[in-house]
Amino acid sequence: ALPISLESPSNDVPLLAASMAGGKPDGVLDHDEDQISVGIQIITRAFQRKMHSLEQEIKKMELTCEEHRANVSTLERKNNALQVDLVESRERSQQLGDEEK
Repeated sequence: ALPISLESPSNDVPLLAASMAGGKPDGVLDHDEDQISVGIQIITRAFQRKMHSLEQEIKKMELTCEEHRANVSTLERKNNALQVDLVESRERSQQLGDEEK
């Protein structure tokens, strides 16, 4: 859409001429570039904040994962010890049962 106002056509002539020529009137280009630059800065900062936030979340998850691995290892050792105790108890029970006969 061309920037044309029906109320004041004389004010839009430089805009219309610039649009038709593929360019923009003086001052508009600088303003647009400034807006784009500010927009890019806003997006960049938002991206950096999000990345920092996600990196912190990853660090927390890695610590939690290490804690869980340590807990699993401890539980596996306890489980193995209990299984050995169970086998020994069954063998002892079997021996006592055999002795009673």
